[in-house]
Amino acid sequence: MGQLAEAKARLAAAGTEAEQAKMKIGLAEKEIKEKEPRAKKAEKEGEGLIKEFTAKKADVEKLSKRIGGSDWDEAKERQLLGQQAEHSQKMNELLEVG
Repeated sequence: MGQLAEAKARLAAAGTEAEQAKMKIGLAEKEIKEKEPRAKKAEKEGEGLIKEFTAKKADVEKLSKRIGGSDWDEAKERQLLGQQAEHSQKMNELLEVG
């Protein structure tokens, strides 16, 4: 009779485990249903951001190539802007005197 009681106890434990597993599956399925639309929305937004990033990166590369090919020098530009400011100041002084 001890074997029968042991078997019944194992059967009851297995039944309890099965019920717990069913509950976990149900909760997981519910969570999937709740989160799936948000995940799809985030995926679409992510695709849009990736496309936007790729386009901006291509623009930067294209502009960098144009600047590189134009023989532009930032230091030279600063120097010329400084000279322009000096000349403008001298012109203003001459106009005030004249």
